[in-house]
Amino acid sequence: MKSGRNKEALEIFGELMKYQKPADELLYNIANTYSENQNYEKALDYLRRIQKLDLEKFISLTKLFINIKRYDSAGFYLNRARNLYQERKNDVPAVTRSIILKYSGDLQSVAGKYSEALKDYQSAIISLDASFADTAITANPESFSGLQNFFFLFETLIAKASLLSNQNSPGKKSDNLSLSIQTYGSALSLARHIEKTYFSDDARLFLKTKVNPATRDAVNAAVRLYGISKDPKYINIAFGFVENNKSTVLQTGLKNLELSSLPGLPLNLISEEKKYKTTLARLSIQASLLKDSQSQVALQTEIRNTEIKLSAVQDKLDEYPLYHRLKYYNSSIDLDSLKNMLKGNDEAILSYYYTTTSLICFYITKEATGFSSTPLDSTLFSTIFSLRKELQSPRASGRKNLMMAGSALFKQLIAPVFGIIRNRKRLVIIPFNEISFVPFEMLVDTTDRSLLIRKFAISYNYTAGFLTDKNAGGFADYNVLAMAPFSGEENPDLILPTLPMSIGEISGLPGKKLSGSEAVKDKFMLLSGQYPVIHLATHAIANDSNLLGSYIEFYGLKKDSDTSHRLYEQEIYTLDLKSARLVILSACETGNGLLVNGEGVISLSRAFSYAGCKSVITSLWKADELSTSFICKRLHHYLQEGFAIDRALQQSKIDYLETNEIEERYKNPAYFAHLVLIGDYRPVVKPGYSREIIWIAISAIALIAVFAIIRRNRV
Repeated sequence: MKSGRNKEALEIFGELMKYQKPADELLYNIANTYSENQNYEKALDYLRRIQKLDLEKFISLTKLFINIKRYDSAGFYLNRARNLYQERKNDVPAVTRSIILKYSGDLQSVAGKYSEALKDYQSAIISLDASFADTAITANPESFSGLQNFFFLFETLIAKASLLSNQNSPGKKSDNLSLSIQTYGSALSLARHIEKTYFSDDARLFLKTKVNPATRDAVNAAVRLYGISKDPKYINIAFGFVENNKSTVLQTGLKNLELSSLPGLPLNLISEEKKYKTTLARLSIQASLLKDSQSQVALQTEIRNTEIKLSAVQDKLDEYPLYHRLKYYNSSIDLDSLKNMLKGNDEAILSYYYTTTSLICFYITKEATGFSSTPLDSTLFSTIFSLRKELQSPRASGRKNLMMAGSALFKQLIAPVFGIIRNRKRLVIIPFNEISFVPFEMLVDTTDRSLLIRKFAISYNYTAGFLTDKNAGGFADYNVLAMAPFSGEENPDLILPTLPMSIGEISGLPGKKLSGSEAVKDKFMLLSGQYPVIHLATHAIANDSNLLGSYIEFYGLKKDSDTSHRLYEQEIYTLDLKSARLVILSACETGNGLLVNGEGVISLSRAFSYAGCKSVITSLWKADELSTSFICKRLHHYLQEGFAIDRALQQSKIDYLETNEIEERYKNPAYFAHLVLIGDYRPVVKPGYSREIIWIAISAIALIAVFAIIRRNRV
């Protein structure tokens, strides 16, 4: 129930209801679960059956009637709750007063009594946070530690912020909006604190459902105040709200991976944490594959016990001051720091977000920062949906349809800022939600009908927070772990058909090359942390409705168990790939997956990022084997020459478009735009002299020699 899995909770509660005389606590939990599902009729039925938990019952009835806008009934039950609290306040939890104050504020607000509502909210905040005691409406908590009931504190701060944002008092509109933004900031800081206290990614993802609407409203308030004041600091604030809410579960996972390497931590605790995480991944996969209900129950019990053990280990780690301090440290993200980070004039960063009415694009270049805001056109989503459907089958994709979609998306996503970025050579795209499915390389400049891939080297990232670490890592020898499990001859006993071109992708590469029956899952698990570059040329399945339905295939026969040859997404999360500079997943649709609002696409490629890999080249759809092989071979060539990864991928695709080896009909975006770079674009190996520089040097030497000969002859 508390993790938002309401359907499963109601099934368990239903089993308990079969016993005689169900306890009030059970009725209360069922009612609140139905209320969370917005099934208020059922919730009301169970609340009315409660016999003794009258204070809890009256408070829940107050909340229910506020939700369905029956404010008279809500006021009636709130008064009953308030009177009971006064009688029993020495015997009930202190949080009860806070809850009553919060709902009192809600009712004062709908009655138009804004000052009284704000006082109630402020009193509730003080009651909920023992370290905060400022009664001034202009004050909000700034830091959080050891909080209980933090969900209710979050809801109270949001209620206060929303009320301030929607007030239109003459002469105070700017002041109210400014205070609203501060209050939203406090609530969102609390949300980040809560997220870090959870050990489960499922719990963190559930928290996102609560935080996303608050982020949207906070951004709206900041943009509105910028419109009134024209003060650029509010654009910076809006940008911070947006980026701090993108991929926070991924950010937390990477932070935890980093924390495990801190000096001074007990190795036994680090080892236990790793063991329990690996065990949880294995048990979850087993549970998803089982059909026997008794075995399912036993596995779920084992999963819960393992979660408890993992939580206990993480609590012990949290006792170490440096670990605790770094775990809860919040680094700020702002436009100016990113602008100062840019090394040259060839790069532009574009970060996208949308509210219910506006499509926002923040831009950062060496010279300027700012944003564009255009009305959110519903055709954006229909175009993206149609494009995804079209690209699922490259051979059936029509060039005309793809060019039309590319032009339409260019107008909405790039045109509003094109004047600012048109002279750049490199774009870093930070998408949001559905925009994550758009390969910007195939967008079409409507002024000259050219593809964006010819103008920019393009990479993507999950959040601007990942762009600030420009000094991380370094150069490595070009040493590759390359695996092509299905490169051999056709074999009816193989689990999947062969990929004849896959051996060509990895042939000639320095490092360890495993093909056919040598390219097994166990060897990958053993070797993956030892190489700076990993290339997997294989089959993969991406399931956008089931997180456990996504996996990468290694060599296996039909008689083998699935877990022996499938590398499941949850298993990738438990790998330690901090030493990997680049993973190339030329398997099908490894960048596709489940879209989670605010978090992005939960995909196989994201799992490699979560495991610590700095850069991932991944496929957004099932692409043609010939085109993938051509691009990958050219990619390795340019990477070994010291090209930046984004530039190497760009040039490989341009080579594909210009070569005579490929028929013209295969040169539409369905065949080349599927491979995209996510993460750090810097070179893997130390750049040498590029061919262009060498030719310039040779030409210069030749010219000098010619002039010297002419001059000598004249003499």
